[in-house]
Amino acid sequence: MDKRCVLEARIAGRQPIAVKSKADSIHKAVDEAVDKLKNSLTSKLDRRKDHTKKPDSLS
Repeated sequence: MDKRCVLEARIAGRQPIAVKSKADSIHKAVDEAVDKLKNSLTSKLDRRKDHTKKPDSLS
């Protein structure tokens, strides 16, 4: 029987980020979901940094 794990992260001022994982064991499902959530958060926060950077001056 497959085990499922659903994780959700909530960052102030942002939409919640949720991930799902399904695996043969609960430990594997949790590990996979944690990795997915970490990657998703890293990606979203890196994009946020890129949008908040000021362009270099052209002088």
